Amino acid sequence: MSRASKYGIIVKTGSALEKLAEAETVAFDKTGTLTRGMPKVDTITTYGSYTKNDVLALAASLEQSSTHVLATAIVGEALNRKVKIVKAKHINEVAGYGLKAHIKNQDVLVGRLDLLETNGVDMPPAFKPKSFDKTAAFVANAGKLIGVITFKDEIRPESKLTLERLRKLGVRHSLMVTGDNVSTAKEIAKELGINDVYAEALPAEKLHTIERLERRPVVFVGDGVNDAPVLMAADVGIALGARGSTAASESADMVIMADDIGKVATVAIIAKRTFAIARQSILVGIFISLALMVAFATGKFPPLLGAVLQEVVDVVVIFNALRAHFGGLQKI
Repeated sequence: MSRASKYGIIVKTGSALEKLAEAETVAFDKTGTLTRGMPKVDTITTYGSYTKNDVLALAASLEQSSTHVLATAIVGEALNRKVKIVKAKHINEVAGYGLKAHIKNQDVLVGRLDLLETNGVDMPPAFKPKSFDKTAAFVANAGKLIGVITFKDEIRPESKLTLERLRKLGVRHSLMVTGDNVSTAKEIAKELGINDVYAEALPAEKLHTIERLERRPVVFVGDGVNDAPVLMAADVGIALGARGSTAASESADMVIMADDIGKVATVAIIAKRTFAIARQSILVGIFISLALMVAFATGKFPPLLGAVLQEVVDVVVIFNALRAHFGGLQKI
C-alpha cells in the first residue's frame, strides 16, 4: 500500500490488493476512463424551424447545472458560439437518462432517446434513429423533437498499452461496460482489442453485468458518479480520481490520483509482486524453521541457541518481505 502511494495510487485495504493480484477479469467504463473524457460537440441536426443555435441554447440552459462530461461539452460549445443561455426552472435529473426542465413555460428535455420516448415526445418524419451512430443528446421542446447533438471523444493514448500489460499479467478477460451508444462503444472496443461490450447500460444494468461475470476476481475501472454502485459491487473497484466524481472515489477500493489509466497496470504489477514476495517469505520462514526443528531434535544444541536462531529467522523473513517496498517495477 505504501509502495502504491509513491505512484499516486491510494489503496484502502490490503484485501483489495490481494484480490487484484489474482484478478482474471477487468471491466472498464468508456467515457473518461478508456477515452479522454473531454468530448466535443461534433454535429447538430435540427428539425422544424429551429436553428442549430436554438437547439444548442436550450440544451445548454439545462446542462449548465450538470457536471456530466457531455453537459460540459454542450455548455462549452454554446459559450464558443456566444448563444444566449437562459435559466431553466424545475430541473429534474433522471439518473442515466438525462434532464427535464421548464423554459418559458415549455417542457424541455435533453438526454437519451429513451427519455424522450418515455415522455411521449413526437418524432418528426425526417428523424431516423439509426442515422445517429455516435454518442448523442436528443433535445425536445414542447413535446417535439427539435434537434440531436452528437459528440466525439478521443481514446487515451495509454489505453491500448494498459490493456496489453494487463493481459501479460494474467488478465484473461477484459470488457467494456458503458451507458454510451452501441456503435461508438464497439468502434472504440475494436480499436483497443476488447471483445465483450455492454453498451447503453443504465447504472443498474452495469451492476447486474458485473455481478453475473463468472471469471473472478473482477476489477472494475471507472470515474463517474454513475459508476459508484459498480465500483462497490466489483471485487476490486478502481476509480480515476483526478477528474472523476467524489462518489466514485469514495466507493472504490483504490483511487488513482493522476489522470492516467496506465496506473491500473502499475498497481496490478505492485499487487502481484507484493504477494509473490509474501508467499516467498512465508515459505522461506517455514522451511528454515522446519530445518532447525529437525536439527535441534537431535539434542546436540542448547535451547538458547535455538531461541536466538528463531529470532534470526524472523529477521530474515521480515527483510525479505521489505523487498516489496523497494526496487524498480518489472517492465511489462
